Amino acid sequence: MFTTLIRTQAESRNLVHRGNVGFECASCWLHLPTGDGIGTGYGVDRAGRLHCYACCTKLDLEAMRKHEEPFHCYVAQDGRSVSNWPGGRLGEIRNYGESRAGWNGSTVARFRVRDVHGRWWTGWGAGRGMVCTLRPMKGAP
Repeated sequence: MFTTLIRTQAESRNLVHRGNVGFECASCWLHLPTGDGIGTGYGVDRAGRLHCYACCTKLDLEAMRKHEEPFHCYVAQDGRSVSNWPGGRLGEIRNYGESRAGWNGSTVARFRVRDVHGRWWTGWGAGRGMVCTLRPMKGAP
């Protein structure tokens, strides 16, 4: 089906993702085409295995369910939700606020997030449309 099929991040290095190149998802085992635009069509876990965007969202939701360690995601442009890189919705933002307290007067956003499992996180980052860090809260605000 594909002239080149990649299975790990190491195999994808120094490879042009154009033409008849595909990847194998380590979660659902589907063979899918790589993206030729801004995204590759896959995400990479810490072990270097490739996962399709749908499986990336499932893995991120599983990680959030543990509610134990900091989590990185993206703030929506409207400031109402957070998502992972592929755009999978992870939670709803509450109490969003921005200040000019960052380095050299840059914007810092602080907010609370209720994830899809109903647990609460406190978040901070560069603002709308940017990456943010969520940390688990012990109780509801």
